[in-house]
Amino acid sequence: MPNFRALFSDYADFKIYLGLGSFSFDEYTVKEAKRLGIGLLKVSGDVVEYKTDWVRAY
Repeated sequence: MPNFRALFSDYADFKIYLGLGSFSFDEYTVKEAKRLGIGLLKVSGDVVEYKTDWVRAY
C-alpha cells in the first residue's frame, strides 16, 4: 500500500479499499484483517461470503 500511489499516480486522489480472497481463513487472519481494515471474501461452494463491516479507505 505505501508505494501504490507513487507507482500508480493516476489513482493518487482515489480512496482505496483492500480485500483478501480465499477458500478459508484462520482466526488470526480475521483478527488482523479487522485491525487493518481489510475486507475478506471467502468462497463457499457456489457462494462468495464477504465480511466488510470493518473495511476502511486508505
